[in-house]
Amino acid sequence: MESVQRKFTKRLPELYNYSYVERLKRLELQNLELRRLHLDLIWCYKIVFQCVNVNMSDSFQLNTHWLLEHVATSINCINHHVATIVEQHFFSQRVLNVWNAVPDSVDFASLNKFKQSIFHIDFNDHLACFKC
Repeated sequence: MESVQRKFTKRLPELYNYSYVERLKRLELQNLELRRLHLDLIWCYKIVFQCVNVNMSDSFQLNTHWLLEHVATSINCINHHVATIVEQHFFSQRVLNVWNAVPDSVDFASLNKFKQSIFHIDFNDHLACFKC
């Protein structure tokens, strides 16, 4: 999918001489992997704060030991053990390392505040396919 966006932005007459990263900046776009990561974090927020009817324990659990030691400015979760290679690509495996690494500056007070605050974080260390 990223290659489609890359090729499309390359065909824009005023941008064809620029690198992909520069084209994204000029178009005020994000790469698709980063957009997916943001959406994963938003979905994780909705699960943890019960904004959706999804059983959190099916995917992950809250780290109660961590909660006792920290002010609840963020929520730490634990991955379930995975038995197969397929399970390594499940949502819970994909998002929880990033979720647990979200800095204390992220505002968990509401979904809108959470969305706004995660868009200002540099997640490049968590992106596998595309480094900005």
